[in-house]
Amino acid sequence: MDDQFDEFSGTLPKELLGRAYRTTNELAWNREDAVEAIDRLQQAGFIVLGVEVWLPTSPGPTMTGWNWSPGDRSIENDASTLQEFVMKFRWGRFDDVSRDREPWFNLTVAERDG
Repeated sequence: MDDQFDEFSGTLPKELLGRAYRTTNELAWNREDAVEAIDRLQQAGFIVLGVEVWLPTSPGPTMTGWNWSPGDRSIENDASTLQEFVMKFRWGRFDDVSRDREPWFNLTVAERDG
């Protein structure tokens, strides 16, 4: 796990890593940075399996229960790509606690292709 984290995080620019919310060996970004991270990882040959929506809190993230992977379809999130899910994400009607907070996106990354 640590080797894989080091490998994929080493692919990303230091500025992008510096703007991430980090907990142990996991990272989450705001919308624009998450899309950039997805793009860069995919261009480097990594497989991005999915995304979870977090709230950056201390001592660790607040899990919101929202997640998406390619092929998921719902009335609330009809995205066809990870990037589209991130850009179109909106809190659901029962997300009263989160509604005024910015979502952060944690990526599930697999090893490089090949």
